[in-house]
Amino acid sequence: DSGFTLADTFFDETTIFLDPGLFYVDEHHKIRQFELTPELRQKIKDKELDEPAPYEPDNYHHSYDGLITLRTALEKSKNIVSVKLFNRVGQRKVRRFARACGVTTNISPFLSSALGATSITVKEACKAYGTFANGGVRTEPYFVRKVTDHYGKTLEESKPLTVQAIPPSTAYLIVSGMKGVIKEGTGIRARALNWTLCGKTGTTDDYTDAWFVGSDPDLTVGVWTGFDQTKTLGDGETGAKAALPIWIDFMKAYIKGRPKRDWPMPLDITRVPIDKKSGLLANPPAGCLPGDIILETFRKGTEPMEKCTTKTHELLKLPYYQQHGKVIFDEITGLPLPKIEFLIPHPRKSR
Repeated sequence: DSGFTLADTFFDETTIFLDPGLFYVDEHHKIRQFELTPELRQKIKDKELDEPAPYEPDNYHHSYDGLITLRTALEKSKNIVSVKLFNRVGQRKVRRFARACGVTTNISPFLSSALGATSITVKEACKAYGTFANGGVRTEPYFVRKVTDHYGKTLEESKPLTVQAIPPSTAYLIVSGMKGVIKEGTGIRARALNWTLCGKTGTTDDYTDAWFVGSDPDLTVGVWTGFDQTKTLGDGETGAKAALPIWIDFMKAYIKGRPKRDWPMPLDITRVPIDKKSGLLANPPAGCLPGDIILETFRKGTEPMEKCTTKTHELLKLPYYQQHGKVIFDEITGLPLPKIEFLIPHPRKSR
């Protein structure tokens, strides 16, 4: 007996509480997965607090793209969009969804939870991401598969507990979004594996923690890098730089000799060609570039019905602070910036 418990040693990093970014979709909330989001830097009041100072989240590179789709926001890890989505969906629904996926830690009700203010364990993160990758089926993790004697007879064997935690279509939409993280987002280095993958990077303030949690259709793997105490890993040590290379090395060994396969598409999912910049149906005569037309994934009945227009593309060429049609004041001069009189038409409402 060493006198130390597992919580005192480095052998139990899977259950130490850490700070990932929170990713969520509420299947009951009427919010289209890839609709346009005004990604404007605004002061967002944290309604649960009485403090006079507003909550002012920022994007990692301190740059803003204006109106973007939720897919692009996920691929590029846009903090502002995450906070606004958290605020729009509501903290109660977010917390309920997280619990359904296997996060047992009590998530803070504040907007900062959208960016990882609540600490969860690596085990919880893998359980939640595993739920997405497993068609919405949550599996309780276990460490020992079975115990045998020296003759090979099985003495004890774990029987995984499973439950359909979220609809398969919801899980598929999340996987579809996280595939984009690998294809052209912050996890693009994993694309070199030439494997069917989805995943998400995560970086804590001051680079104290760096994450990558990712899956193929059969396995979910989470990598956390950091110190036992709150200490920076070093400037620029993001999830993509510090954690993802470890994840890639593991997956290289894992995929050798395995058959490649993809996630099956649920019957209530459809794909339609859209302009990825506007989020509306592709309309080449209006100015969509061939490289911007993609087959986007939707739950049937929520796909957009309107085509993008010339005005849509004119709007998207403007600076982000001019895209939403409201008066915005210049932070330096205090003068009003030009007002734009047209907006992107909204796709039809979800049923």
